[in-house]
Amino acid sequence: MSSKNIYPNYIDALIELLKTLNIKNKKIGYDIDDAMIEKKISESLNTTLIYNTELFYYPRLVKTDFEVQQLTKSARCNELSIYETVEKLYLGISEDEIVNIFNFNVAKNGGIPEIKMIKIGRNAVFGQCLPKKENKLQYGDILWFDSDARYQGYWSDIARIYIIGENNRASELYSCLREGMICAKQNIEISMSGKDVFNLTMDHINKNGFKDYRRHHIGHGIGLGAYKNPIISKNGFYIIEENSIISIETPYYEFGFGALHLEDPLLITKDQNIFLTQNSIPQDIILNL
Repeated sequence: MSSKNIYPNYIDALIELLKTLNIKNKKIGYDIDDAMIEKKISESLNTTLIYNTELFYYPRLVKTDFEVQQLTKSARCNELSIYETVEKLYLGISEDEIVNIFNFNVAKNGGIPEIKMIKIGRNAVFGQCLPKKENKLQYGDILWFDSDARYQGYWSDIARIYIIGENNRASELYSCLREGMICAKQNIEISMSGKDVFNLTMDHINKNGFKDYRRHHIGHGIGLGAYKNPIISKNGFYIIEENSIISIETPYYEFGFGALHLEDPLLITKDQNIFLTQNSIPQDIILNL
């Protein structure tokens, strides 16, 4: 199929590509929830489509060198955009202003901003709510970034928090969550299940100062989508392979308090595990504005 061909939509382009592969009367596995694609391809090619997510799991899980490079660029674009946004903060700035600055920085750094959960103080519990002009940054607040961005199709999911001035309880709990991230990086091994990683990380946090910490998951795969297997949960049965990348995270939300959250993409290798971000799991989170 010539790169010069122009098609009215991606379904027609896909059908033409499949025709060149001579798959008439054969079975095709697919992983997309779109009834229109299934119907049109089946009718056009006289073939059978079989929905099978599992078929695509391993090729998506194990990343090539190129994919690692692209996911690193995506993560660092996202991370840099957070840090550049923080440089523009001042007391009294509103949530919507912070989101606008972040969006600008992501675009400036070559990415596309996607999901932006950027919230101030106690409002951070409602991360998926739209930013509000009336929510303004004040002394003692916790500022929460949980941002998804894409770089040339590859996703990143990064979380950072900042304490404005002083908040002793937030600092103490953050330290426990950060230790959990360090534990995960140091102890995740190839052939572990998501359940194994969940248990070792949660046990470490609970035994080291945050005994009431509870979560349903602490991470997920990432690649050409934001949320992929393996899910790092107490029921996570997918096995971690060499060169898989996990967006590992230790979030905590409390009504009337706000959000504490760290998240970084972690490359799993046989020699060592490597965070793709430039300044992963930062220790210094105090901002004096």
